[in-house]
Amino acid sequence: MRRTVTERRSRPRRPITWATVFFSGSLRRRMAGAFLALALLESLVFGVLAWGAYHALSVYLVRWHLEPVLELVAEVDRDGDEAAAAVLAQLADDMDIKIYRDGAGPTKYIPAPERGKPRLTRLESERYALSWRSKQGREYVLVGKIDDFDDLEEVLLQAFLLCAAGGLLAAVVFGLTLGRRISGPLLTLARRIRDGENPGDTPELLDRRDEVGLLTRAFAEREGELRAFLVREQLFTGDVSHELRTPLTVLRGGLEILEAGRSMESGPDASILARMTRTVDSMSETVNTLLLLARRPEQLERGALDMTALVCAQANAVEQAFARRGLAFEIDAAPGIVVRGHAGLAGLVVRNLLDNALRYAETGGVVLRLDAEGLIVEDGGPPITENLRERLFERGVRGGNGTPGSGLGLALVRRACEHLGWAVNYRPGPDGGNVFYVRFRCRF
Repeated sequence: MRRTVTERRSRPRRPITWATVFFSGSLRRRMAGAFLALALLESLVFGVLAWGAYHALSVYLVRWHLEPVLELVAEVDRDGDEAAAAVLAQLADDMDIKIYRDGAGPTKYIPAPERGKPRLTRLESERYALSWRSKQGREYVLVGKIDDFDDLEEVLLQAFLLCAAGGLLAAVVFGLTLGRRISGPLLTLARRIRDGENPGDTPELLDRRDEVGLLTRAFAEREGELRAFLVREQLFTGDVSHELRTPLTVLRGGLEILEAGRSMESGPDASILARMTRTVDSMSETVNTLLLLARRPEQLERGALDMTALVCAQANAVEQAFARRGLAFEIDAAPGIVVRGHAGLAGLVVRNLLDNALRYAETGGVVLRLDAEGLIVEDGGPPITENLRERLFERGVRGGNGTPGSGLGLALVRRACEHLGWAVNYRPGPDGGNVFYVRFRCRF
């Protein structure tokens, strides 16, 4: 069913989050959001791996830079060569390396040496400490400053940010482009269906070998079946209505002859004859209505229609029926209401609404109102239950008070309103009863 404006407005709004921004809405936006999320995830994983690789490389380079000096220091101390110690001291000074032995120096910033493999610790952004304990129990700590590492870290960070930004931009552009290529045929298919065109008349969609082509062929096949069914229904309705007009004409002619030749002005024969005449007239109106409904709405001839005169005529036709049931019938029709419509279908709408009120009204009365906005019929019948209100204008749906009927009256009212461009609806009465109202969307 098509949702009304009130139903669409009454739906609760979902909170706006980054997920609803990128992963809701059009297919193009969702594909761009998916590629963007994938690029962000890849950038995060690549950043973690790059940082781990950089850390491992920096540790390796620092060790490669400091461990040979540490080995020379230990060897010179073991040999006791003062000349070599002087040369080593000059080399360490040139390399900006400070040598500490046996706990001397800033030990509170340096971890305790361990036996075995030298231990490397990063003290500051540019300073590293390599500590080691020899087999003889001597402790050595070398503190070095490597300026190039900070520059390398900054360069790597800039390169990573640049690559990440470029990857994100490329992901968005690629996602939008791919989304446009995928959603373009779907939008074309949707526009053709919305405009009432046959999808099978679009070879560029029908001949595709992907899911869009499969969907187009399914739509075309289904639309062909629906069109064939609609044509059969229209032909059947038109043919049956047309064939019924001939016997009705014969019956009407026979009744006119009987009425012209009867000798008594009153009596049982006169009432039976009048009832037969009303029945034939009603059947003739029904047949004409079916012929009108068998046409397409765009084939219906519309013109200026005096709704005030039409409503009064229909009300006069049923006034005696209300009186026989002991129901009050009130008419409140504004003068000079002219709309764009068709007299036959408009008469069907008024006549069926009044007939429905006559059937189901039990107490009180029925009020028929007409103004420039539309038509309202209020009755004092039992309120329609909640489970029937949504299906009230469907074929075969009847009220629950046991009143005989076919359940087609209100369905025909809705079809007639659709052909006229009007809108019919229902609401419960403020003090009980039922209210049916018709809105004129096409005023003359």
